[in-house]
Amino acid sequence: MMLMPASFYPSFVVVLAWISNTLLRPASKRAAGLALINAVSNCTSIFTSYMYQDSMAPRYEIAFGVNCATAVVAVLAAAGLRVVLSRDNKRLERGEKVRDVVMVAGKPFRFLV
Repeated sequence: MMLMPASFYPSFVVVLAWISNTLLRPASKRAAGLALINAVSNCTSIFTSYMYQDSMAPRYEIAFGVNCATAVVAVLAAAGLRVVLSRDNKRLERGEKVRDVVMVAGKPFRFLV
């Protein structure tokens, strides 16, 4: 059971890489986005010690409920981002303008999906 919180960290690293390749220009927008993601992800250390209290041992039902809920939200957010990026890639293939996308080395930019 205690492996569940530790298993979230690798997915956080993947999300950081995905978002850094998704946010294009300007650089300040990318920096602000990465800072926001980093700040929100590190907020968990504030309330984690309050969720795993000794009085709730050994089941920690509230803590694991919160862990499961945040995992579901993360999966839904990733699925939503994938849908949006796939739609933007299709629009780029048709030659439509999409936000801040520019040509890279003579080829149109594609979002990593």
